[in-house]
Amino acid sequence: MNRLANEQSAYLRHAAHQKIDWYPWSEEAFERARQEDKAVFLSSGGVWCHWCHVMAKESFEDEEAAKLMNELFISVKLDRDERPDIDRRYQQAVAAMGGGSGWPLSVFLTPDKQPFYGGTYFPPEDRQGRPGFKKILIAVHDFYRTKREDAVRYSRRVMETFLPEPMPAGELSDALPGEAEASLLGQFDMKNGGFGAAPKFPMPGALEFLIRRSAVDPDSAAGQAARRMLAAMAAGGFHDQLGGGFHRYSVDEAWIIPHFEKMADDNAGLLRNYLDGYAVFGDERYLDTARGIITFTREVLSDPEGGFFASQDAD
Repeated sequence: MNRLANEQSAYLRHAAHQKIDWYPWSEEAFERARQEDKAVFLSSGGVWCHWCHVMAKESFEDEEAAKLMNELFISVKLDRDERPDIDRRYQQAVAAMGGGSGWPLSVFLTPDKQPFYGGTYFPPEDRQGRPGFKKILIAVHDFYRTKREDAVRYSRRVMETFLPEPMPAGELSDALPGEAEASLLGQFDMKNGGFGAAPKFPMPGALEFLIRRSAVDPDSAAGQAARRMLAAMAAGGFHDQLGGGFHRYSVDEAWIIPHFEKMADDNAGLLRNYLDGYAVFGDERYLDTARGIITFTREVLSDPEGGFFASQDAD
């Protein structure tokens, strides 16, 4: 039993039986890393995350991998629903490194919390172009031990790439909303609805912007895009046709095949989208979809003792 057994997070408690000497995110973990002169391995995810469970079973419950982690690193487990601020910082860092983004997030840090290598899911052995986790552990340890200054210098450069620039003084341009609309429409998939290709996420903030831009003229380009997206998402398997609410994202670009976890924040944003869509366009299907989100939230995400759960597990 490691340090995670008494944590409030169900995600962290799921790892309490593993033979890894896990720490929750804490100064104690980084102080030990400084004392033992070790890098920190940070794993961030959520109880709803399918691939987090896969990596846990394949790698974190593997005795050889656990032994390597305990010997070579200080290991920290993070629930991204508890600390989205920390998770967001390292998601940006790993994306800047070219390691992608998503969960599980696997990132290696210096003892002063600076990231120098990372990725997402690593299989236990080399597979489909992804390096095996145990190979990664050994290679990163060797790099940190033999090229410490390079690791520190690179980590600082990575962090500098996404630190926000100070906003210049002055008023916002009147042209900015139109420029934002043009940028969004340039990325819009008019055939299937939504932005970009597979995997496709709902992006409720961008959709809300298009709905509000079309309030004056529902037949504008923004209005046509908003209606296409609202209709396509509601018609596909990305939308739970029986239980109400929406899944995390669509595996395909046509909103047919869902990734089955459901998030409270996604559904909150989409509820506003469909209510505002009904207000602007008057389509009863949008109102029915909004009612389904409310039903799902009340019946599944509501805690009988008060409040709401953050998510529903994909598995």
